[in-house]
Amino acid sequence: YAGGQTSPINMAKYLGKSPLSSLVVLLSLQRRTREDEMSHTNPAPEGDAFDIDRLGAMVIGATPPHRQQNNNQTTHQKHLIYQSSTTKIYRHGLDCGVKLVDISKASCVENEVRASKHLPPSCNARRIGKVEENGQELWVHFEWANGVTLEEWARSRKERCRDDMKARLRVAIAIAKSLCDFHEASVVHHKLSHTNVIIEETSFGFQAALIDLTKSRILKGGEVHVDGISGDLRDMGHVFQILFANLNNGGSADVGRRSDTSMDEDEDTEEDFHADYNNRTKKRGKSSSQRAQAMEGMPLFVSALISALLDNNSGGATNVREGKRYTSTKVVLNDLLAGLSKFDVYFRKFDWKEASMWNYHSSFYGRQAEMSTLTSSLKAVMDSGKPMMTSVSGHAGMGKSTLVNQLKKAIEANDTPRASRESDDTKCKMKQRIMDTVGNFGISELVQSIPNLAGLVGYQVNTAGPSVGVSTTPQQLQRSAFLLCRLIASIPDKEHPVVLYLDDCQRCDPTTLSVIQTIVTDPDIRSFLFVGCYRDNESSSPIVENMVSEVASSGVNVFRINLGTFEKESVNMLISENLCMPPSLTTPLSAVIHTKTAGSPLFCANFLNDHDLIRFNLTSRTWEYDIQSILMTDIPTSVIEHMKSQMSKLPPSYILVLKLGSCLGDHFDHRMFAKAKVKTDYDLEAVIPHVCQIGFLHEIDGRFIWAHDQIREAAYDLIPCAARESFHLLIGTRMLMNTPPDELDTAIFEILCQINKGIGLIQTHDQKYEIAQLNYLAGESCIKASSFPSAAQYFMSGIRLLPDRCWDKEYNLTVQLYNAAQDALFAMGALSSLRTLTSTLISNAKEFDDKVHSYKHRIRYLISKGQFDEAISECNSVLTELGEPLQKCEVSVLMQEHLGLQAMMSKFNQDAILGHKRMDEQMRLVEMELLHMAVTSANNCSEPRLNVILITRMVKRSLEFGLCDVSGMVTCMFSCFQSHH
Repeated sequence: YAGGQTSPINMAKYLGKSPLSSLVVLLSLQRRTREDEMSHTNPAPEGDAFDIDRLGAMVIGATPPHRQQNNNQTTHQKHLIYQSSTTKIYRHGLDCGVKLVDISKASCVENEVRASKHLPPSCNARRIGKVEENGQELWVHFEWANGVTLEEWARSRKERCRDDMKARLRVAIAIAKSLCDFHEASVVHHKLSHTNVIIEETSFGFQAALIDLTKSRILKGGEVHVDGISGDLRDMGHVFQILFANLNNGGSADVGRRSDTSMDEDEDTEEDFHADYNNRTKKRGKSSSQRAQAMEGMPLFVSALISALLDNNSGGATNVREGKRYTSTKVVLNDLLAGLSKFDVYFRKFDWKEASMWNYHSSFYGRQAEMSTLTSSLKAVMDSGKPMMTSVSGHAGMGKSTLVNQLKKAIEANDTPRASRESDDTKCKMKQRIMDTVGNFGISELVQSIPNLAGLVGYQVNTAGPSVGVSTTPQQLQRSAFLLCRLIASIPDKEHPVVLYLDDCQRCDPTTLSVIQTIVTDPDIRSFLFVGCYRDNESSSPIVENMVSEVASSGVNVFRINLGTFEKESVNMLISENLCMPPSLTTPLSAVIHTKTAGSPLFCANFLNDHDLIRFNLTSRTWEYDIQSILMTDIPTSVIEHMKSQMSKLPPSYILVLKLGSCLGDHFDHRMFAKAKVKTDYDLEAVIPHVCQIGFLHEIDGRFIWAHDQIREAAYDLIPCAARESFHLLIGTRMLMNTPPDELDTAIFEILCQINKGIGLIQTHDQKYEIAQLNYLAGESCIKASSFPSAAQYFMSGIRLLPDRCWDKEYNLTVQLYNAAQDALFAMGALSSLRTLTSTLISNAKEFDDKVHSYKHRIRYLISKGQFDEAISECNSVLTELGEPLQKCEVSVLMQEHLGLQAMMSKFNQDAILGHKRMDEQMRLVEMELLHMAVTSANNCSEPRLNVILITRMVKRSLEFGLCDVSGMVTCMFSCFQSHH
């Protein structure tokens, strides 16, 4: 500034945004001091034709008549920039300019000088230096604003790429910032246009200087001039149209504005201000079709913002709905800044036909505190190495799964890919830890329930091997919990913790919750975090809460997160981002939706699907809604009822896809959907992508997953109760018909899931036998995987299908189903159902071999009930049927049996016993099994001496007919008995 190379205003552009903002005040004082000196050096003579008193203190200096000629010569040496009938503009040097204005426009100069002196130095506007009179002209000296006009800048931006859109958005922010500074200084520009905005690009970003203040107004006493501010907002809308319009056609994209450097308009008085604004509104107003053409191709965020700016008619207008127009420049600036901060969200590719836009699961709103707690729990696990638990509770639709998915995204984002060698070393170490801790036999059992484990440890699954043996429930649960604890203990280290996430824990049975508690409280497990989500308003939730409390009482750190409803700000952000509209424009809508939905995230997100309440206007390229209609709309209090009301408004083909998908389960793929598709006039495979666009389904890796389990329930409720059995049977039948024989083993569960829900409608015996056979095969597969509850369901479904004459027509299938069902029920501990099956089979079986299995289960049932004498009596009955009844417990009998066994054992030495043959006679194996069960009961029965007879007979049968699985045990028992006596 001291060297004359720049002006204080241009310096203020940089310094005003730095910590040295006080320097701007200093520059302003220096400028005023210099201007005062110029005014004293060139005093205005009396009687000058120019009315100095009218301009008063606004006129910085006037040139005496005797110097006008020299100044005139100097002026002609300057560069002419613009010329009209009443105005000429010259540029002199880098920062100076002179505007020659006809004396009749003195009032316009007065406005410009008054506004220039009133605006603070921080406002980015063109400053007036001094005003001189030269005959019929006024010479207005001003500081030149560096840069180009907005029109020129927009025309030069021919790229339509992502970065160009960001640049245009930053320019819009600069313009809004400058106009906001005007309004905060109580100045209305009243003449904003694309030629009155100077854009300068610096290393700090974009600066927008507002020039031509000839029609500006200063609001008296800080009053809010409604017409003036509304006029500036509307003018800014026209400016933004130029900024974001496609100017590649070479046109100026005129929006009805005259050249703003011209001052040919009539003088305005303060009284004519309202009339002038209304006249300009009518002249610049465009029809809806013209506006749509001007905003064609603009992002939805921009078109909505511009439409709201252009709708700023006079403050008393009644045809503008609340929330659809701007009333403050500060609000416009905040919306633009929000659009820049979330550019990828607001400026994404948008198709108005996608009625639901986004699903709320794809983004994250209003859960920052809860997310902080969740991440803190993981950090605590990594820091301490101790196992911890985090429980996430809340009603349905509160976003519990979405919250946990955010943790997954954060983990994936922070997981820096390591070198392949380091990654391989980590995997090898983990594999070795698993093998050392669990062992080969434990791996073979775990792989049955966790198939992916086989690929991790390199285990070869033997599909042709024998089925997993059936064990009692306590043994099976204890074994499974032990192996799972060992597996989890072997996987993590301090740098690589394990997070186990289980959703909908309220559906877990007590046994599963017990296993979870065992895992979390296991002292050998380190660096482990369990995250469980559950609904706290269901009847089963107290069981989960009790488990969490017991875990906490055992010394494990438990983080509890309870999700409530959204606040108004979060609802507004959800709606704003989903509709791609500026946040301030959706505030009235979000306030109503928050009131109607009580802030439920699922309700709020799916409220956007209601096209009767929210519609997209292709003309204005923005969303339209009627607040009063929304207020009068009744929204169901139940999530399912609300979703049903939304789905019922869809086309019939969409509803059919929803019904079909709800029957197929929580997820399905194209193959399953194609097999299950019923014959209709609709192309359902072409419809399903549109259903995904609505947001009810998500397509992930070729699979369709319901956005929420209650959305699926709502779709299923669309099927009338009376028609559900037939609908399932129809789907299952078509899946069976469309499945090749070589794919039946893998598709059998999907098929039976549908058919078994409609087995009551199957009429022919052949069909019943066919479906019963499929249920038997499915149950056997479940037995191999130790899934006994599922196996029992399939076996019992097959039994229910059997006709009355099944023991005559399909004897083998009937016996197989009954025997398999008994194994599954016994493993589950369902003893009452087990006793019914055993009685039925024993009564109808034709051969003794077919009854043996039921006899064994009946004896086990009596033992489990503590009826030991009855169990021994049942064993004796079966042994009698085999021709080997039990002997009486007399001393003579005991001595005879003992001496006979000693004589037999004298014939065997150690090598002979070790090399003895295996027992292969089926009846002898059955006898040994029955004797073994009798031994179990003899210790608690009324005749304990029976135990000696049973053990002696079992050892004799082993020496006579060969060794079996229990031979070693009874031989040890006999040795103990002999040494004791």
